[in-house]
Amino acid sequence: MIHQRKHPYLDEPGCFGCHISSVGFGAVAGGTRPAGKLKAGIIHKERGMVKYANRRKAGEQPDGISLEKIEQYDKRVETFAKMESNLREDNPPEVVDRFKKSSLNARK
Repeated sequence: MIHQRKHPYLDEPGCFGCHISSVGFGAVAGGTRPAGKLKAGIIHKERGMVKYANRRKAGEQPDGISLEKIEQYDKRVETFAKMESNLREDNPPEVVDRFKKSSLNARK
């Protein structure tokens, strides 16, 4: 260390060089997340994004790109599909279509 030539014991009061020479940098074990968890999280998010993109191509609007949000949306679609035949018996098609669009895009 070059500064040690000026102050051999690095104990000079008020000397920034002596003070900063005591700072060390190095790798610390356990300082990062395990690669497996990180990879699993990325894969989980990518699956959600693929499902979201498929829904968007079909003209639908899920609440978000997470798998949980898409599953909630799928449950709403399933529930509406069960009710749709009954609604079509009593209402004109344009009313049912508007109701379907508004009910599926309702965020809870």
